[in-house]
Amino acid sequence: MSEPNNTDSLASLKVESLSIIEAAFGIGDRIGLLFSGGKDSILLLHLVLKYLQQHPSKKELVLLHIDTGFNFNEIVDFVSATAKKAQLRLEVGHVNALLQAGGAAKEFELGGRNAAQAAVLRQLIEDLNLEIVFGGARRDEDKARAKEKVFSVRPNRGGWNPSLQEPEFWNIPPLSPKRGFHYRCFPLSNWTETNVWQVVITEKLALPNLYFAHQRRCWVTADGFITALEPESKSQGSWQNLRVRARTVGDQFSTGFIRSLAATPAEVVQDNENLKTSERSLRADDRFSAYSMEDRKKLGYF
Repeated sequence: MSEPNNTDSLASLKVESLSIIEAAFGIGDRIGLLFSGGKDSILLLHLVLKYLQQHPSKKELVLLHIDTGFNFNEIVDFVSATAKKAQLRLEVGHVNALLQAGGAAKEFELGGRNAAQAAVLRQLIEDLNLEIVFGGARRDEDKARAKEKVFSVRPNRGGWNPSLQEPEFWNIPPLSPKRGFHYRCFPLSNWTETNVWQVVITEKLALPNLYFAHQRRCWVTADGFITALEPESKSQGSWQNLRVRARTVGDQFSTGFIRSLAATPAEVVQDNENLKTSERSLRADDRFSAYSMEDRKKLGYF
């Protein structure tokens, strides 16, 4: 039997993702989608909206966005415009507001503003009484992501606990979450970075300009890491004007850039094929330790 071609592989991934989305809408009435404005959340929203076009639902889908206080203006504008175009309610949680109210002290002490996002997200989920929260995480991104189940049970006021996770049987969704718990649902679990870009190309999905080569004044650390802002830790480095792009987008402190001339999705795919570094190696919040992602998951973030 011949190997399936790339078109067949992408079609299978879409079918799988849509079946997961269908299961999620079947087990929960109050549904949110964490929309960072990054490529994975853009693809995820595209698939959820495609499902809803085929299967209209009276259940409200709410977009959730977390602002650390240093989100890129491009991302803030993109998220707002996307919600308006899709005619979806947008709920924005602000790290600064929670910190000023005396919340997220533990999280901030452990990992600064990016760790404090966990407390903001938990508060949003509790305030909105959500049962299902979609996230665009992929298992190929990080070892901690690879351990994540498609339907991950979480206490509303807590984080990821491996001992609470339920057995995952193929194509059998879990029951509705117990009181005080919700599910994080990851329909893109088995996608890769290349798969995402392939669908960006075929579906002509709009992305923020951060993903494409552009001229930017950047802070370059002594070890060559490129960010939009000088780290709060005041590391050694210098300001430089560079032509760069992002592979994965967080806020202005956490997003690392690479020097690049790739200005279109097709050029980005070709450019990525020549890179020897991982996608998450360009996130400052994953450079603290080998357990950075898992630590944030245990605090309650994705």
